Amino acid sequence: MKRNLEKIGFFLVAISGFFTPNSVTLMSIFLLLSFIIGIFLIDKEYIKKLKKNVFILPVLLLFLYLIFHIFISKNKIVAIKYTRGWWTILSLFIIPLFVKDVKKRNFVILLYIIGVFLAIVWGFYKYFTYYINLEKERLKGFGIGFLPFALFLGYGIIIFTYFLTKRKNYLFLIPIALSSLVITFTISIGPFISLFPALLVFLIGERKKERMIQIIICYLIFFLSSFSAPPYVEKLVSYFQAKPEKITNASIRQLYWRYSIYCFKSSPIIGKRTGDFWTYGDEFIPVSRLNQKEKFILLKDLNKNFHSHNMFIDMLGRTGIIGFILLIFFISTFLYYGIKIFLKDKDTGLLLLSLLSYIIFYSITEDPFFRSDMAFPLYYFFASHLNYDYNKE
Repeated sequence: MKRNLEKIGFFLVAISGFFTPNSVTLMSIFLLLSFIIGIFLIDKEYIKKLKKNVFILPVLLLFLYLIFHIFISKNKIVAIKYTRGWWTILSLFIIPLFVKDVKKRNFVILLYIIGVFLAIVWGFYKYFTYYINLEKERLKGFGIGFLPFALFLGYGIIIFTYFLTKRKNYLFLIPIALSSLVITFTISIGPFISLFPALLVFLIGERKKERMIQIIICYLIFFLSSFSAPPYVEKLVSYFQAKPEKITNASIRQLYWRYSIYCFKSSPIIGKRTGDFWTYGDEFIPVSRLNQKEKFILLKDLNKNFHSHNMFIDMLGRTGIIGFILLIFFISTFLYYGIKIFLKDKDTGLLLLSLLSYIIFYSITEDPFFRSDMAFPLYYFFASHLNYDYNKE
């Protein structure tokens, strides 16, 4: 019976990794089911190991505080929808019961990578039909071929560079970073960026230090270029549009950040409540000096329950200084654990510190907990597996 439950639990964990880039709802359901099954597999030996788990306190505090926000929110359905990505932090304590070796871990990661590529294909189809079929009147001249050209250039360079990097020449990473920037402005960035933690962990499992360093350098170049290049790329894209946009994506994100900061100032202790965060546009607009275009975009996105594209600012606006401190406590625990492991096992410790750096860097322009394609639950899976191995020794 126990062995059958372990097989079912492993299947649920693996399939949740497959659905992670495509549906946060399905991913959460499968992880929740695996958590329920895992409860029946907990024994005294595992409880002893669990007591040593350094993530218990920050995870429980953060989880309970978010549950508290669901109760105090007027719109509880919206609050639950936003926090569902956080529910999976419970998997941190249960996944090691099902994934006990590198072979099983790599199988889960492989399914996840397949799911990522399916998300990329879907993103290509969605954007292709949007620009070609629905937006023909906005494109002029050969601009209608800009999207397929950018996709061909981006993926072509990535595939070509993959074989070149076998020579351990880090200069070949520059084309990868530039092509990833092209992809940023053509299809959804999320699935492509989500490959980073999967590839990182998959390769470190084979102790391929050189390739791991290559991946880190590549994505570091990408992050740096993504901060400086958008205005120039947006000008290039707008050249091919008959009716170019008057406001850039960078300006829109700054607008989101201003709104979140306003919510934090209005309620600094507990924030504006997770479920009601999008209902204060009428208060913000009169004091924000927005132009008509900014007002239109903000009100439209407020109706869509947008997120602030910055995990730290978003947490401040939604949950106040209390939620922000708990988030920092959680990340600091990752840092403490990573350093502790690094002093004992440099390969494994470097892996965890690299994942932490990825989370922090990407959280500046996104909210990994909110977006399904960021695959944050998978990071918990990595950390929990490492934690399980460390406590077992």
